[in-house]
Amino acid sequence: MKPLAWKLINLCQVIFFFFWSIIWQSIAIVVRFVTFSPGISLWLAHAVWAPPLIFITGSKVLVQGRERIDFSKAHVFVFNHQSTLDIAVVFKVLPVGVRFIAKKELKHIPFLGWYMRAMGMIFIDRKEPRKARESLKKTGKLMKKGANVVAFPEGTRGEDGRIQPFKKGVFVVAIESSIPIVPIAIEGTRQVMPKNTFQVRPHLIHVSIGDPIPTENLTYDDREALANKVRKRLIELNLAIGGLGGME
Repeated sequence: MKPLAWKLINLCQVIFFFFWSIIWQSIAIVVRFVTFSPGISLWLAHAVWAPPLIFITGSKVLVQGRERIDFSKAHVFVFNHQSTLDIAVVFKVLPVGVRFIAKKELKHIPFLGWYMRAMGMIFIDRKEPRKARESLKKTGKLMKKGANVVAFPEGTRGEDGRIQPFKKGVFVVAIESSIPIVPIAIEGTRQVMPKNTFQVRPHLIHVSIGDPIPTENLTYDDREALANKVRKRLIELNLAIGGLGGME
């Protein structure tokens, strides 16, 4: 296809992404406050918001390993991070309401930030360790009440698709809450929507869900070993679906 045609297609996709997200986020916020619970609004992200965003890119999502998870129980879902599109992929592949651990800067974005605050997402201030610890304590309380939490422990999207070293915060909370961690590898979103661009191209997106990794009987001193174990398993899953694995 000619470059001009791609530019026109991408422009239409940008417009759709923008207005669809605003409409859906507005509806979700209203539903949240009418029902006094984020449950239905979180489900809408899985059933209503995410599928069209992936469809409009011309991409398909192939998921393997769902049978390994008992979704009636709380988990910490740990993903690698390749693209902005990862958020829609997470909502699409997980059939339960989830709360994200996100950087605090997102809190102030119109509509997106309003939605995230209404849904009880957890914001982390990376520049203020004390505030970050308070946010992680809030995460632990949510998980003890049965909430499912999603984290991208790399902290940011990688430049080349290789899985970066993990930050330890979410693993500390998982240990303190005795909640199992599920490693989930994504491969293909970087080709669909590269970092810092909106040059969308169709590509098959693979998602591989690993076995839950238990955290019972672990202590704070085990946090680094747990993070390394989860990262190692995530790299294995990523390599198995055609990814580049991890960076040294």
